[in-house]
Amino acid sequence: MGGKNHQPCRKPGTSYLEFSTLMSRESSTAFAWVERANIALENVLLNELRDKSSGSLAEVTDRLHESRSAISRLRTAIDSLRGDMDKHHFEDLPTLHVTDLEKLGEQFAQAGLVQEVVWKQIIAKMGSGGFYAMLWWFNEEINRIDRITMDLMNAVAATESDAKVGQLNLVLEENRPGNFKVEFAQLYTAWLRFQQVFLASSMLSTELWYRYCGVGSLLGKDESVAAA
Repeated sequence: MGGKNHQPCRKPGTSYLEFSTLMSRESSTAFAWVERANIALENVLLNELRDKSSGSLAEVTDRLHESRSAISRLRTAIDSLRGDMDKHHFEDLPTLHVTDLEKLGEQFAQAGLVQEVVWKQIIAKMGSGGFYAMLWWFNEEINRIDRITMDLMNAVAATESDAKVGQLNLVLEENRPGNFKVEFAQLYTAWLRFQQVFLASSMLSTELWYRYCGVGSLLGKDESVAAA
């Protein structure tokens, strides 16, 4: 199992675990390309600051484009998982309904596995709509992140002429027209929120699976989580 993929269950004949792992991988890939875009941007700025050289933002936009491609693959993985769940009449694990989720969240937060405020969002969604509700949220959020990424790509491209004359650092430092710090911050914030919720949801689905199979807990083999 990867670091943050979900474990909805392992029903014979299904591809639940495969598709959930694809979701996790493409989520990580998409965010990694955002970080690489930021590195490319900072390389341009450092070159300007060190020797006043001109540069290009093409690598920044290319890496954001790669992020959007990974987002598209993530969307496909979500759709594939949902389709497989429909095909095999997915039902949430019974442990979802007999575990004290609030107490579990407190224990997870104390162990540094999740943020408690995020956990409360997760159990509210799972309590009302189960794992299907989480998939719906993932899809809505990833569509929003895709739009924000496109907005940033357009904003970055609009400052290419400033980079070519070695003045991009001044656009950002002096808040001149074309400053895209807001768009970059919005993208980072959206991704960090998504990653936190995705991780917490993964920890919940994994814990429910472990308890269903009787193989202990993420908190330790001997840890007993109170029943609801």
